[in-house]
Amino acid sequence: MKKCEYCGNKITEDVAVCPHCGAVVGGQQNTENATENKAEEKQYENANRKGKTVVILAAIMIIAIFVLFIIMAINIFKRGNDIYKNATQNLGEKISVSYFDKE
Repeated sequence: MKKCEYCGNKITEDVAVCPHCGAVVGGQQNTENATENKAEEKQYENANRKGKTVVILAAIMIIAIFVLFIIMAINIFKRGNDIYKNATQNLGEKISVSYFDKE
């Protein structure tokens, strides 16, 4: 008895397909194909992992930029309100001073 390269279950020597996982086993040609398939699967997994990493990093950057814009907008709004309050206070003082100066 031998073990399946994919699932590790014991299989008989004469089978071409593992009855447990369905993988093609046995023979030199099948072993070469299995090795090629494993290499292709690893390449695909690595590419898929790299793609996921890029997407996650891009999402984090977009969220960070969005948060920075919100913080900037809040600061601009607060600064605008302060400028408006100072301007109206100064204008009120100038009007009252100029009104009393005329008398």
